[in-house]
Amino acid sequence: MILIDFTTPNTGATANAHVIQRVTLDYSGTTWTAALIASYLSKEAFSEGLYPLYMQEIKLDGLPPTDQDPRDYVESLLVQAAPDDTANAGNRWTFAGGTLVDAETTA
Repeated sequence: MILIDFTTPNTGATANAHVIQRVTLDYSGTTWTAALIASYLSKEAFSEGLYPLYMQEIKLDGLPPTDQDPRDYVESLLVQAAPDDTANAGNRWTFAGGTLVDAETTA
């Protein structure tokens, strides 16, 4: 789980807890990883089984190393500091600077 405030575009509500629902690995010539992320009002909302406020897919370059869990790989990339120029990056840096916490212990 990633903790960082994110204003959801469909309602304007602030979601604070973000959980990876699905990871897709593309082994074709371009090799990329994508994650479907559910954004919840809070850790408590997730723990209580409430619906997410927003869902989005974020595409990342590259694939996880064979010895690394794909979800851990994606989470580590999503919270990396954003580069200076993110003008053409779409939603890639949405969770930059977020804090990782163990979603299983919050559920």
